[in-house]
Amino acid sequence: MLKQDKFKNAWKIILPPGRFCLLLIVASLILSLNLGWQSFSIIFFTALFIFLFALLFIIGSSDFEVSFSVANLRVVVGEKALGKLIVKNTGTRPSFWTTIEVKVGEQYYSYSIPPLLQNREYKRDIILPSDKRQVVDIGPASLVKTDPLRMVRIEKDFGGKVKFFVHPQTVQVPSTEVGRIKDLEGEASRILTQSDIPFQTLREYVPGDPIKNIHWKTTAKYGTLMVKQFEETRRSKIAIVLSVNPDDYSSNDEFETAISAIASLGVQALYDKREVEIYTTEQKNSGGSNKKLSAKRVQVKKIGTKIPRQLLDELTAVKLTTDSVTIVEACENIAENSDATFVIIGCGSILDVKMVEKASAHLPVGVVTSAVRVEVGVKPNVITRSSGNSAFSIVTIAEPQDIREFVLRKVL
Repeated sequence: MLKQDKFKNAWKIILPPGRFCLLLIVASLILSLNLGWQSFSIIFFTALFIFLFALLFIIGSSDFEVSFSVANLRVVVGEKALGKLIVKNTGTRPSFWTTIEVKVGEQYYSYSIPPLLQNREYKRDIILPSDKRQVVDIGPASLVKTDPLRMVRIEKDFGGKVKFFVHPQTVQVPSTEVGRIKDLEGEASRILTQSDIPFQTLREYVPGDPIKNIHWKTTAKYGTLMVKQFEETRRSKIAIVLSVNPDDYSSNDEFETAISAIASLGVQALYDKREVEIYTTEQKNSGGSNKKLSAKRVQVKKIGTKIPRQLLDELTAVKLTTDSVTIVEACENIAENSDATFVIIGCGSILDVKMVEKASAHLPVGVVTSAVRVEVGVKPNVITRSSGNSAFSIVTIAEPQDIREFVLRKVL
């Protein structure tokens, strides 16, 4: 078993051209011995010389320490990002020319390392891709030895992988006032409850009412036990739902602008100590299936929003996908599973305004709703629509910076 493992490991270092050369060596040797032709002997010795020459490039010491570090694992789109490659010869003899490969995403970056004396280091800065929003796996760094004809190749990995985040661009917006908090706990609703802060009315006592809620002065005046009732208050919570359906956007630029706008609003809300929930229309735990679920079974994907860094990390990984529910189904899901008092819908220019209106109608009465619609090249504007007893605003922006104006105008 051990011999088989050694054979498999040895066979792995031989690349297809090397395997062809070995086949040529064996075949020419057999034909030369059986037929006695001199031409096959020439082929045999030539192929053998080439293969042995290739082996010279992979023999020798591989005593290196290789480290790869990234100064900042989180940058913004367009920001310069650098990694540092350090190679140290830990052997007792000088090293030959060698190659180090670093895997960045799906690409390999290859660097030639000059000969190094004992305990000497070679350092090199590497520019990392930051031209677009993305999460990139960096590493491992690999020591590579190969020959010019690519007949044999050995690799030795150093270190593991690190995640490199290229965050979406965000703009600083004024302090949000979403939720319209008007008291210590939250916004007063029309729902009556037995305990809260805003006092609303009195009613007759019924068995089971807390004794502490009895209003003794009124009880003494009318001779009947009277208890206090309160208006239920709701804490300000923002729910943001972002469409990730490619059919809702006319271009990828629209989608990136929507991501930036949503990220800007979410980050500012967290800085304002507000509760934030962010959803995308991607089906949760769909397993890659395009099969649509019924509205009652739809579960949309929720993004972590405990701190701004987590929010930006997870938004960085969001992609357009056809495995997406409609914005209406997403709002139905939010209405069933969230107690948000303010809902923001993010979408592109292709999504019909009537669909946005229909989505808003599925949210509970009293929930303030706005839509951020992205259409590149248009003048920013806002329109107000009414649906039944609820009203909502549709804000159209062309760039992420446009969002500031509507926050200042208290539209968002």
